[in-house]
Amino acid sequence: MEASEWNSDADHQVQGVLETAITTRRPFSLFDAMVFVIAAAIGFAMARPHFDYIRGRLTLPSSVPSDIRWQKILRDFNTYGNEIRLYATVLYPSITMVVVVNLCFALRRPRPPVREVFKQPGIAACLAITAAVLINCLRLAPEAIVMILDGRFKLWSLNLWSRLFYENSFAVVGAWLILLAIGGWRPEREWTGRVGRCFGWCAILSLIFESMCSWAWLIAR
Repeated sequence: MEASEWNSDADHQVQGVLETAITTRRPFSLFDAMVFVIAAAIGFAMARPHFDYIRGRLTLPSSVPSDIRWQKILRDFNTYGNEIRLYATVLYPSITMVVVVNLCFALRRPRPPVREVFKQPGIAACLAITAAVLINCLRLAPEAIVMILDGRFKLWSLNLWSRLFYENSFAVVGAWLILLAIGGWRPEREWTGRVGRCFGWCAILSLIFESMCSWAWLIAR
C-alpha cells in the first residue's frame, strides 16, 4: 500500500513538472516580432555615424613585390577581413538591442524559476552580453562626453562598438564555460533560448574570425 501511494505521488510530481514545462513555453507572436523590429531599428539609428564614416570606403589588398604566394593570400585575407569587420560594426548596435530584448522576453511570465532560466545557454549568453554592455557603458561614459564635446564622437563610436562586440564574445565564452563547469548546461527548446544560442555562437565565430585576421597579419609581415 505504501509503495503504491509512493508511486502515485511520484506520478503526480512528474505530471506536474511536465505541465509546468508546457505552460512556461511562450509561443512566438506578432507582438514579439514587432518589438524585435523596433529594437533593430533603434540599433540602426545608433549606427548612423558608422554609415557616414564607412560610406565609399573600401581598402583593396596591397601587394608587395617580394611577397610569395602564401604571404599574398594572408595579406588579402587580413585586408578583406578588416573590411568585413568594419562594415559589420553597422550591425553591432542592432544585435545588442535585439539581445537585450530577447533577455527581457525570456524573463516574462509564465517561465521557469529564474535560476533555471539562466542555466539555459542561450539566455546565459544574452545575460553575459547585456551585463558586459552595461558595465562598459558606465565605464566609458566620461570618455563619451569628452568625445562629444570635441566633435570626435563618430570615430569614437565606431571603435567603441568594435571593442564592445569583441569583449561581448569573451563574456559569452566565459558564461558558457561556467555553465559547463557547474553542470548547468540545459538547452531549452523555447524560442528565446534558441535565439540566444544563435547570437552566442555568432559572437564566438566573430571572435575566431577576428583572431584569424590578426594572426594572418602577424604571419604575413
